[in-house]
Amino acid sequence: LDSEKYQLKPRDWAAAEREGRTIAPLLTRLNDIRRRHPALHQLRNLRFHHTDNDAVIAYSKRTGEDTVVVVANLDPHHTQEATVS
Repeated sequence: LDSEKYQLKPRDWAAAEREGRTIAPLLTRLNDIRRRHPALHQLRNLRFHHTDNDAVIAYSKRTGEDTVVVVANLDPHHTQEATVS
């Protein structure tokens, strides 16, 4: 299995920050998105959707008028395309 999930890699966080490669802005944006979408506050409103490509996963979360759809590529090496239904 070729997945970073199961690998321990040393990271030089100080160098990344000096070089402007920190993930802090991404985490800030993700937290902002989570705050602005009530659908992301619930645990039991998760719905998975069919895709015609096993390397792509799709799901949605809905609460009232707020709906968030997530489509993610599970292939760490190649761009993927899929139809979601």
